[in-house]
Amino acid sequence: MYSNKICICGKSEQFPLCDNTHVDLNWSCKINSKWSHLAVLGSFCYQNLAMILASEFNGIAILTGKEVKAVEKLIIILDGTDLDFPLNIIKTIKAKEIIVFTLGCPSNLLSNHFPEAKIVMVENEHIIDSFNYIKGFINGNNNIDSEENTNKVIKKSVFVSHAVKDELIINKVINYLRKYFNIDIFTCSDSIPSGEEWQKQIYNSLVEKDCFLIILSENLLKSHFCSFEAGYAVGLKKDIYLISLDGSMPHNFFQHIQTANIQRLKAEKPWMTDESILKQEILKILQ
Repeated sequence: MYSNKICICGKSEQFPLCDNTHVDLNWSCKINSKWSHLAVLGSFCYQNLAMILASEFNGIAILTGKEVKAVEKLIIILDGTDLDFPLNIIKTIKAKEIIVFTLGCPSNLLSNHFPEAKIVMVENEHIIDSFNYIKGFINGNNNIDSEENTNKVIKKSVFVSHAVKDELIINKVINYLRKYFNIDIFTCSDSIPSGEEWQKQIYNSLVEKDCFLIILSENLLKSHFCSFEAGYAVGLKKDIYLISLDGSMPHNFFQHIQTANIQRLKAEKPWMTDESILKQEILKILQ
């Protein structure tokens, strides 16, 4: 799913993407180490950040194939869109202290996965600013108030309106969010039991859900059923959010609502896929 990692050394010809130039900087990790005072674990896109942080502080970057049994302090860097690797690894490590830095994912959505950790959402949009913030924390220059975000009430249900032709990417994202964040998501494609009166099911679900999300695309703009759902949502005075898959603009009656444009965001964060950006934008809605 992911194919790009972030560069932080600035030497990459593909910056901010990594082209392995960091190998020339002698970023290395001990292999099969059993103990370390500091270990840094990053989900796939952030493994190069983990490598340079570990190198600067004489610690270990936890990568595929690197075995770490115990650590004084474990730093985890993720954005909520790729939890498989971090969650599998953390089960195998004993750490006196765990700090999770989340880049984009609301920290209150991660507390169930990392109950023993301090969790902080790094607010800096620029990846280098985020990197420097984490480095400053390791140096003891930044403090963390882990309670600030973890105690916020979050939205736990959402009605997703989308075009059938866009289900290939949308269903992957929805299944991931249901699995890892226990979010109640209604979509017409898989939430209406066979034989049920679909209009009634749609209306009842719109009444029940916390918010209404439109996944915009050229396909959606041609759908009369999606317009029907949107009309219901307006009539029910639901909180309405818009995410555009392909840069399509919303109907005139929704143009006063800020739209998250996945293609524009991807240009700003080329290490992320359309799928991962869609995950992240939905997670932001729920905070």
